Amino acid sequence: MLLSIIIFIVCIMMIKYMINHALMQDTKSIAVYKSIGYENKDVINLYMKFYLFLIGLGAMTGILSSPLLSNSFMNAAYTNIGEKSSARLFVPGAVCFAVIMILSFVQIIFILNKIKNMKPVIALNGREGELKTPKKKRKIFSI
Repeated sequence: MLLSIIIFIVCIMMIKYMINHALMQDTKSIAVYKSIGYENKDVINLYMKFYLFLIGLGAMTGILSSPLLSNSFMNAAYTNIGEKSSARLFVPGAVCFAVIMILSFVQIIFILNKIKNMKPVIALNGREGELKTPKKKRKIFSI
């Protein structure tokens, strides 16, 4: 049980990292969307649909393939015990799908909030670093 919790936490962290990295790579595309008139909520909605579709597709693929894989692995284990295996994974799969989608939705919202502060001119000029750290004024002569 502990191992599955650790694997789940690692998967959530990987999803967050991958989405964050993909958004940083798409800063110029986001800047183009904003410069041609898209509002923040439109861009956020576009990326939210895209990432939730990808995550949902991956989760559904895993849920649908898990009975096939678990039956092949569990049959050998149950024959050694002397019992028959019956993997009914619809309810646990549905619960996992819901949990993955909810947690991914929350992560995507936190990551996409970075878009609100993005200025198209800075992103298109390739100066994304200036969004994070303001320049300090230098004093030429200090007394």
